[in-house]
Amino acid sequence: MSEQFIKKNIKLSLEFGRYLSGNPVLFRKIPNKGILVFTIKGDKCFNKSSWSLAESAKAKKNKVVEVQKRGSKWEIFSPVMV
Repeated sequence: MSEQFIKKNIKLSLEFGRYLSGNPVLFRKIPNKGILVFTIKGDKCFNKSSWSLAESAKAKKNKVVEVQKRGSKWEIFSPVMV
């Protein structure tokens, strides 16, 4: 993964954490020990890299949750098939 991808993923993680603290009801959509895959609406390159990281979760039969940023809001797709 590129340094740019890693930095963007960290930024999204922090933003999502802040969003969750203001919207705690969303925690119910995330399964226990679920793996979050961050995507951005319209950013095909970033999303492809994010999903490539999720491939290892498929082999371990983990629940994968897509967390997509849409402007200033987030949508959680739980669980999704890898």
